[in-house]
Amino acid sequence: MMTVKPSKKTKTSNYLLVANIAVLIFSIISFLFLLPPEIPLFYGAPIGEAQLAKSFLFPVPSIISLLVFSINFIVSKAVVSDFIKKALNSASIFVFILSAITLIKIFFLVGYI
Repeated sequence: MMTVKPSKKTKTSNYLLVANIAVLIFSIISFLFLLPPEIPLFYGAPIGEAQLAKSFLFPVPSIISLLVFSINFIVSKAVVSDFIKKALNSASIFVFILSAITLIKIFFLVGYI
């Protein structure tokens, strides 16, 4: 029986997908049990009510990151160029990191970590 060894790109995509889903699950659990009714989701806005959003919007950065990953993964399967595949993979990693930083910063602002 012949086994197929996954490429390094596939392993990176799998790790990124697992990490993204883990962050999404963490954000859903924390919005259900840990966060106050309003959170400073828009912390780049001027100080005040413009920063606040309902806590059920806390998983939105993770969901957007997962959508970007899914779209980039589908497009990279259709594209032939290795450069574009690497660029799409890098964009997915970049969006995931920014999403995770956003969620961590909100936790720091709320004061739970």
